[in-house]
Order: sequence, then C-alpha cells, then structure tokens
Amino acid sequence: MAVEVPPQALVPAGVLDDPVQGAVANVVSDRTKAIYLRDIRAFIRELHALLGVEPQDATYDDLLRWWSHLRNREDRLGRRLKPATVNRHLSAVKRFYREGIRRGHFSHDPAEGVPSLRVSKEPQGRALTATEARRLVTACPVSGSLLDLRDRLVVMFLLLTGCRVTELCVLTLEHFTLDGGRRLVEFHRKRDKVDWQIVAPDLSMLIEVWQHRTGIVEGPLVRAVVPTAGGGRIVREGAVGRRTVHKVVKTRSAAAGLGDDVGPHDLRKTYISACAALGVDMVRIARAAGHEDITTTQRYIHQHDMHTNHPSDRVADWLTGANDDGEGEEEQEGGPAEEADEGGPQEP
Repeated sequence: MAVEVPPQALVPAGVLDDPVQGAVANVVSDRTKAIYLRDIRAFIRELHALLGVEPQDATYDDLLRWWSHLRNREDRLGRRLKPATVNRHLSAVKRFYREGIRRGHFSHDPAEGVPSLRVSKEPQGRALTATEARRLVTACPVSGSLLDLRDRLVVMFLLLTGCRVTELCVLTLEHFTLDGGRRLVEFHRKRDKVDWQIVAPDLSMLIEVWQHRTGIVEGPLVRAVVPTAGGGRIVREGAVGRRTVHKVVKTRSAAAGLGDDVGPHDLRKTYISACAALGVDMVRIARAAGHEDITTTQRYIHQHDMHTNHPSDRVADWLTGANDDGEGEEEQEGGPAEEADEGGPQEP
C-alpha cells in the first residue's frame, strides 16, 4: 500500500547537498531550526577567523580551541556566555558534523569528545510573592494609557497562565474559544504539542477591555503600541516579539519597586510556585505549565515561607500533638496520660 507524503514533509531539492542546511533537515520546529542554523553559521565564521581553517579540515584540537574561545567570549556588557548557551552552540556543531558524516560531507567528526559544561538544573530567577505580584500588576493601571493596558495584559497573562514568552507572542484571537461560559485558550507548546487552558475571569475581562479599546477582532492578541505624530498612540497590526515582552516585564517591575532583574520567566515560576502553595495537584500543575516531566515542574517551585513553615516545624507540631483536633491521648484517673520512658507519647 502506497503511503502519501504531504508536500510540507518533503525536503526541498538541493538542501541535502548543503552541509549546513542538511544538518537541520530533520528538525521539525522552525524556531529550533533557526537557532541551529544561526549557531552553525557563527561556528563556521569563528573557525575561519580564529584558526583559518574550514569545517572539513578542522581537527579535534581545533575544536577545543574554538570551544575555549566560546567559553571566554564576552558580550557587549562584558559578561561571559552562560554554560547552557555554550552547550547549545556545541550541540549545534556536533549535529553539523554528525549529519554531515551521514551524507558524506565530512570524513571525520572533530567535535566528538568535546565536553559539555556542567549546568545547574535549577531554573534561574525567582518567584514573586503575592504582594510583589500585586504591585507589578498595579504598576500597569487598567484605566491608564493604551500602553499601560497592553503591558497589564502581558503581565497578567504571564502570571495567570504561566505560559512561556514564545507561547504568548504567537497567540491570536483565533486561539480563544468559549466552552460552557468559560473562555479557553489554545497554547502551542514545545515539540508541536497543543494544550487547552481555562482563562481566569479577571484575565478574560481584561482581554475584552483590550479588544474594546483597540477594536481588534482578529489576529495577534498582544501587539506593539507606538506613538503618533499627534501625541497619541496606535496599535500596530503585527504581534510583539520576545524582546518587547522582556522589556515590558523589566520596565514595569522597576516601576513597581521590584528591581529591573525580573523577567517573564520569573512570572512563569511565580505561577507554578503559587499553584503548589495553594495545594494544586502536581500533575495538574505540570500539565498547565506544559511540562512533559513532573520533575521539571518541581524544580520551578520556590517556597517563600520555608523558614516560617518548615517541614521540621510541622513534624514537631505533630509529635507534640499541637495539630490534634481534640483527639489527644486519653486521660487516666483524672490526670494526663503517662508518657513513655523515652519521653514520647505511649504507643497505642
């Protein structure tokens, strides 16, 4: 029986003849493909500029020299690349050579054996307290300017859904629907996974206010707000990008007195931590966050009350009966129950 292959699944002619394009021919995600291509092309430029060699002529020692340069590279602010970023570049280069060998572009893999850097599994950043989160929202007054309203929509969407920045940027009004009187949103997750999530009433109402103020009925939900020659502001047609969302969160966090180091991912961490603190089942939290592995979700949880509500204190209360609901030990002959020789309560 013949299998029909959809046109979009076919690799364009000539792609496999190019080692760079061939390296990402089997990558499904367009965003991941773009990142791989950028890193591979940067590697080829750096290899030629630093060592004067082409990829097919590079040796293992050449790759180690490039890797050392990558580890010590600084950005415009004088900061070195994070270990995770170094590993991402290295992963792209290893894919470049691995796929190139499969297609006969290279005779050897000089990247084999180049080590990855140790990366902490704990997510960077922090979770906001409830008070901090309220201050952040208040810093974007709903009755303020069009820019204030747009920024409030960004902040509340991240806080009340826990979505990733990329998931917010690609949202359109066509991704929303009504079911039983509740508004639902369709999130496009990593690895082309699709999830539906209920939109909180406050956020649903804010979306309606945003649509009423802007007149948007279709297309991207979050858009750029730009000044006009007359001193007003208008909303552009296209969706905002990741940088705009990062700028919104940092600017509004600074205005709320939280500092300028708060980013969108901190709001995602806040959402997950708040869910856990409120007793939501971990499986449901993982699904709402778009995590395939529950251990990933657990690493996002930050406990603000660790010192005042520590597990050791809870066990101590249990041991002394401080949390008993009137079900203490039976009294014997009008007095309290005798304690065991060891100083603890008697065994039943």
